[in-house]
Amino acid sequence: MKKRISNSFVRKIKNKMEEQNIGICELARRLGVSHPTVSNFVSRSYQPSFDTCMVLAQWLGQSKIFTLQEAGLLPPGLLDTETRNDWIELLDALSERDIVILKRTAESMMKFGIERR
Repeated sequence: MKKRISNSFVRKIKNKMEEQNIGICELARRLGVSHPTVSNFVSRSYQPSFDTCMVLAQWLGQSKIFTLQEAGLLPPGLLDTETRNDWIELLDALSERDIVILKRTAESMMKFGIERR
């Protein structure tokens, strides 16, 4: 079962479709994929494939890595230094018990594919 993609990524695709005044059929033609393929990821039924992400990146005018991350096929990018330092400070303040709970929660979310809101 494929994971659903984020609302923000779908919104980005739909906005670009509106800018170019094209529908699902035309986007499918431009990407070289089937109508159901585009329909499924635009409706958030499931993630686009790796290959579809490669052509989506080109169509969106963004990096392939970033597109794969937005589609949920790669983990999010590395944090900038300031954000990383904030997280280190926050995690240093946690008790051992809190760290165990946090790790278990993160593992469960990853296992069951729970998206953040």
